[in-house]
Amino acid sequence: MEAGSETRHKRTGVACEQCRLRKRKCDGVRPSCTLCKTLRKECEYSGLTESRKRKPPDVEHVAMLENQIANLKSYVRQLEQITSTSLPLPRNSHEQDVAQSSAEPSFESLDGSEDEHSTEENAPQVERDSEAAATGLSASAVEEVAALIWKMNIGDAGEPAFTGPSGNFCFPSSSIRSVNAESSIDHSKPITTRPFRDDSLFSNDVALKHSLISLFMTHINPIHQFVQSSTVLIAENYPTQKTTLNLLYCAVFSAGACFAEEVYVKQAGDSFAAHADTIALQSCRSQPSIFGIQALSILAWRELTQERHNIAWIYNSMAGGLALGLGLHVIGLQALSDPSYAPLQEERETRIRTFWAFFLFDRMATSILGRNCTVPWRRVDVPNMNTILGPDASIDDLSFSYQCQLWFLHDQYMDQIYAFEFNDLEFVQRNRLLLAARSAIFDYRQSLPAPLRVSLAPKAAFEPPQASVLFLQMSYEMSLLLIHRPFLREPPNTKSFHLAIITMTLAASNMTRYIQIFQKTYGKNSLPQTQQTRSEQLVPPHFLIHHVLTASIMHLLNGTSSEVQHKNRVRRKLQVCMDFLADLQVSWIGAGKAMTQIQELAFRWRVVGVLPMRFSNVSLLKKMKQNPPREEDAEGQSAVGQSINDYPGNSVLEMSADSYNFVAARDDVVTSTALLDNGFDMSYIQNDFDFDFDYDALNLPTELNSVSQVGSADDIAANSWHVPLDVDENALHDIFGINSLYGECL
Repeated sequence: MEAGSETRHKRTGVACEQCRLRKRKCDGVRPSCTLCKTLRKECEYSGLTESRKRKPPDVEHVAMLENQIANLKSYVRQLEQITSTSLPLPRNSHEQDVAQSSAEPSFESLDGSEDEHSTEENAPQVERDSEAAATGLSASAVEEVAALIWKMNIGDAGEPAFTGPSGNFCFPSSSIRSVNAESSIDHSKPITTRPFRDDSLFSNDVALKHSLISLFMTHINPIHQFVQSSTVLIAENYPTQKTTLNLLYCAVFSAGACFAEEVYVKQAGDSFAAHADTIALQSCRSQPSIFGIQALSILAWRELTQERHNIAWIYNSMAGGLALGLGLHVIGLQALSDPSYAPLQEERETRIRTFWAFFLFDRMATSILGRNCTVPWRRVDVPNMNTILGPDASIDDLSFSYQCQLWFLHDQYMDQIYAFEFNDLEFVQRNRLLLAARSAIFDYRQSLPAPLRVSLAPKAAFEPPQASVLFLQMSYEMSLLLIHRPFLREPPNTKSFHLAIITMTLAASNMTRYIQIFQKTYGKNSLPQTQQTRSEQLVPPHFLIHHVLTASIMHLLNGTSSEVQHKNRVRRKLQVCMDFLADLQVSWIGAGKAMTQIQELAFRWRVVGVLPMRFSNVSLLKKMKQNPPREEDAEGQSAVGQSINDYPGNSVLEMSADSYNFVAARDDVVTSTALLDNGFDMSYIQNDFDFDFDYDALNLPTELNSVSQVGSADDIAANSWHVPLDVDENALHDIFGINSLYGECL
């Protein structure tokens, strides 16, 4: 009965003509259906066949896929032949002290056995997405962060601007620029132009000139050292009879005005900058000198901080051309020395200092804008700054010297990793380049003198470091982030990918901790009420915007994890970064652009929930949903969080206890992460909380070590190097599967 019932009610695609007319169910049996056979009717079918709802396969598409499979199989065989003859890459051991460590994890090997996975780079994107999804991170977010993209942007005024991947502004952006065009302007700051000429209105105001020189020497020169200590700037001497000196004075005046609050002083700075613009080329043509290089570098710095990138690059290129013409890049070549001309020791030191001041800014601008440097590192032969520093050198001088060394190393490997042909290198070649970069940068870390070290390990007594030392350490973490970023394109199941994600997470976490230390020691809340003006505060340098943005992007990437605890930790660290950028927005326009980029990436990667509440502008995010992100990007993008300064308070740490309890109850931020990490000094937090966090439960080793071996193209030498680690213990839990991965590495 059941079988017969199933037969009678079986559905068919085409019924015979008799069943159609009688509106009866037809079983579709041919040549005569069951009903027609029972009724002895003539059974006819219209000749139609059962239509398939699926589209027939595209023959050309199938052929293309077959060819792609054949090519991939051929590529796999080639890689197998290569790896069968190559030697294994080095292995790492672990014996380094955590207290003196930096963001450096350990891993077992980057040997040739991983080459079999390198074919997945050219596999269909679906396979890579599934593998990336297995890591717990968003595959599309990982792909965008690791991509090497160079873009031509069009600014609001229609000007073209070239941007490279290291500048962090090559991500696809939203199309709401017209909606937020006014939001990118800080209405609390006066909008100044250049309507004034360099006449007696400003040039004869001695008090004004004294003030501008003081601002420059207080806020700019200790970090960049554009002007040597032997150069005495006397306000009464301006204007002079020498065009080059006038150019230097105008550059100093205009740069110092960036830190003033009065509208009159800002207008004076614009006027001096306009006058410098009119005499810059004349000065280079008629009187090329060291002063010209210093002045052009200062003008380039000013234009970069004002987000006028093209003119900043022109000034920087002029300074580079003048430095090349004067031979500053080959001071160390003895063959170029004229026996009849022996420069004085003071003059030689001035030339060395001037070159490194130009070099430091050039490399910073190169990284911020993502462009090529003006003087290639292979063409530089200049004695190190340490050779001219005496035993009584200040901390600022030491920091400047090691900043120059760091950026030289950074540029040396960024030039190879951020190259057009990097993705065409073989898997083994890319990993050898990674090992070489890590070896150089960690050897540099070991060479830092004690005054320039900042230990993030727990200490009974903590002495806040000088600001220049913190800036140096933040540059170091930024270098780690950018050098490892392209290696996120490796297949997720390779150890090079794991190494990159661990190192970048720890570096971003350390960056956040340095920000906290700076805010507590030098932030506006650390000053007495009588020192709340900008001229009395220590204004962080402009390049920190780039550093913090780089770390924030890594935090956002970790925020795409499917683990709720990871999102909570990321939210806490992003809050520190966003608060810091909000403070910088008062001084630097670029901080607003960085905040915009973070918010747009959070929307694009669907992790808006990890942003601090006061930076999640719901109304504008709705507009972004109505105008989804597109591939076109434009320089000078509008701010997503247009009302950031309208929110009360500058930090969630300053909120009331009730407000903070709401955040803690919802996100479980305090008890789970203990405010970021183990080694952080809890006295840095303004509010007092009762923390109950078992650090012993982490069961981390007390000693870690990482050994690298770097070799030639044919072999890898067994030159071991030690890696310092500042392990952020909670950061080890911020990435997918870190417990098992780190345990395996140990």
